[in-house]
Amino acid sequence: MAETVGRNLANSMTEMSLVSGRAIVIRPRIPGLEWIANGYGDFALGGTLVEVKCSVKRFSSADYRQVAIYWLLSYAASIEGHEAEWEDFVLLNPRSGEKVSMKFNAFLSIISSGRTKLDILQLFQSLVGSRLTH
Repeated sequence: MAETVGRNLANSMTEMSLVSGRAIVIRPRIPGLEWIANGYGDFALGGTLVEVKCSVKRFSSADYRQVAIYWLLSYAASIEGHEAEWEDFVLLNPRSGEKVSMKFNAFLSIISSGRTKLDILQLFQSLVGSRLTH
């Protein structure tokens, strides 16, 4: 089973790389913000974040929340001139063969209740911002 999943992952990433004309980046950097440390995603192809989930169930709200937070962190870093903002994402399940791809702008318009990107970032920062006590 593990060999099949690994082969499916390699084949899917190779195909996406060929179609997009972009090289596969393993463990792309995810910038931190405030007390949130820098981290790493699974894969990237240029401005496309690829997150891999090997589950028997369908993608969950937690999976979409994860890529939304990764986008928020990239957007904050892009405003500061440190990194590029993620343009789109792919959720990939090499176990089931399921794949969801979406542009972040379309995704954000669905989940943001009409807020702008800056509004979303400001709301996020108000939730995770430093809490100074005196």
